[in-house]
This record gives sequence, structure tokens and C-alpha cells, in this order.
Amino acid sequence: MARRMDIHDDVSTTPRKAKTSKQLSGSVLDVLRELLTGRRDDEIIELFAKLVARNKELELLLGKMRESKNRGEQISSAQLDLFLDKLREESDGELDEADAKLEKVATLNAGRVEPTKPPKQPPVRRPPPPGLRRVRNPISVPQEDLPCPICGTLRECIGHETTEVIDLIPAEVIVRLDEREIVACGKCDGVLERAPIGDKVVVGGAYGSRLVGDL
Repeated sequence: MARRMDIHDDVSTTPRKAKTSKQLSGSVLDVLRELLTGRRDDEIIELFAKLVARNKELELLLGKMRESKNRGEQISSAQLDLFLDKLREESDGELDEADAKLEKVATLNAGRVEPTKPPKQPPVRRPPPPGLRRVRNPISVPQEDLPCPICGTLRECIGHETTEVIDLIPAEVIVRLDEREIVACGKCDGVLERAPIGDKVVVGGAYGSRLVGDL
């Protein structure tokens, strides 16, 4: 549980520090983040000193309460121990987290934060040269894949999915237009089916096997 504090609050067990130009307030971690961003090392040290001093003051106060014999406000020793342990855990946790942040900033690039690199973009595939002749290469859906898997009706062609592949006809380099047939069921609008991919060296590539084989 982060406690709100003013970095310029006075602490009776530590000497008074010189006032800074900017008043900071908020939770301990918020103040620490702002100081780290501004590289205000002196104020960071002052913040830690005040945290330690306040923790000592609270321990002294709890010790006095434990020794008190006031019957109207009796607090069991177990309750005080539980409260003190919880206070120490919170204080130690905040100090450990702040310490880790300071060490990380100091070790990474001499305290400078490196800019985030943008994600690497996939290479853009260039279209085939416009001067090459385009040759149609119809690819039909295999006969065994024509029946609709839902109702069994033979699906009919509703269009083609065309991919440009640079290939070779003997003595001529062409752009082969692989027109993969797409069939659909006219009865139930079931699952679409596409013809197999045309002959290429690599799936998703732009070069046919005959062209690469003759290179």
C-alpha cells in the first residue's frame, strides 16, 4: 500500500535539507519516478533518508505504546507485533523496488534510456515485370473435393483466385497466371473449396519450378 508523502516534509530525527525549486507530492513511488526521470540524485538520497527516519519514528512510537499501562486503551503485544511486521514489510518493499529501479537506470546505457526499435517489417514482394507475357494456367478443384461436406451436393465454380508466378516456357520467360478454381455449394451455401496451389519452388514464392530448374 503506497503512502502519500511530501518530499519536503520535515523529519525530526534528520537534519533539515535545503528546499528545492519544485515541490513534489504523491506516493513514494510516484515521487521516485519523477526524480529518476529528472536525474535528481540529491533529492533521491533525501527521499530515502526521510523514509528511513520515519520508519524509525514509528518503531519508537510503537515501542512506547507497548510499554504503556493505560487500561482504557489496551493493545495486545501480538497486535502490535503484527502491525510492526506489516509496516516493516511495506517499507522494505518500497525501498527494495526503488533500489532496483535506481540500479537498472544506472546500469543501462549509463543511465540513458534507449529508444524503442520499431518491429521489423516483412519484405515487400515486388510485382513481376509488366513486359512479360501473361499465360493463363487454370487449376481446377480435384473431383473428390467437389462434394459439399455439409449436404453432399456437387459444388459449382464461383470464381478464381489468381496468383502471378514468374515461370519459364522453353526459350521464353513468362508470368504464369495460376487461376485456382473456387467452388461453392449452390444448395446450402456451405464451405468454399479452392483448387491446389500451382507448381512453384516455394509455397508463397514467385518463381515456378521450370524457371528455377533451367537457371
